[in-house]
Amino acid sequence: MVAGASNNAMGERMAHKTVICLSVALALAIMAACAGCIQGSSHLRGGSAPGFSIPADTRLAVIAVSKLSEDIRNIAADVLTGELLKLGLQVVERQQMDFLLQEQNLSVSGVTEGADYKSIGRVLDVRYLVLLNVSEFSDYEGVWASGELGYGKVAFSMKLVEIETGVPRWSASAHKNILSQDYWDAQRHFGNLINDILKKHPMPLQ
Repeated sequence: MVAGASNNAMGERMAHKTVICLSVALALAIMAACAGCIQGSSHLRGGSAPGFSIPADTRLAVIAVSKLSEDIRNIAADVLTGELLKLGLQVVERQQMDFLLQEQNLSVSGVTEGADYKSIGRVLDVRYLVLLNVSEFSDYEGVWASGELGYGKVAFSMKLVEIETGVPRWSASAHKNILSQDYWDAQRHFGNLINDILKKHPMPLQ
C-alpha cells in the first residue's frame, strides 16, 4: 500500500509537471503568434505614369513634408537620399538644400504638398522633387526611452513631382507594424521598407 501510494504521488507530480510544461509551451506559442501579428508583413503600393521615365543620372531633391518632428523628417529624408544615390541618381544634399533655400528666404520645413514647386526647383536647380510624407514612426520618446521592447508602426508615402507641371509622375507608399527596442531599430525598419518599395515599385529610370 505504501508503494502504491508512493507511485500515485509520483504519478500526480509528473502529471502536474506535464501540465505546467504544456501551459508554458502554449503561452510561448501565443506570445510568438501575437508578436508575429504585431510585427506583421510589409504593405507596399506604388506605380508610375504610363510611358514615363527619367534618365538614371537625373538631379533631384528629397523634401520631407511630414508633420512629425524635424529630427524624424531629417532622418527619413537622409535614408531615402542614400537609397536614391545607390540607384545612380544625383540628389541634392540636405545641408546644401537648406543653405540654398535660406538664401531665398525659404526653408524645407515650410514646403508642403501643393507648394510653388517651380520656385523651389529653380533655387535647387532640379527638375524633380521627391516629396516624402512620414505619417508614423513609432513613439520612441515613450517606450523606447526606457530601453524596453516596444510595439510601433512605420508608415510613409512618397511621390516624384515634375517641377514644371507639378504633376506626380511616380508614387509609392508603405506601412508596417514593428517590434523594436530602440530608435535605431525603428530606423532600420524604415530603411528596409524604403529599400523594399524601391525594388518592388521602382522609380522609372531609363
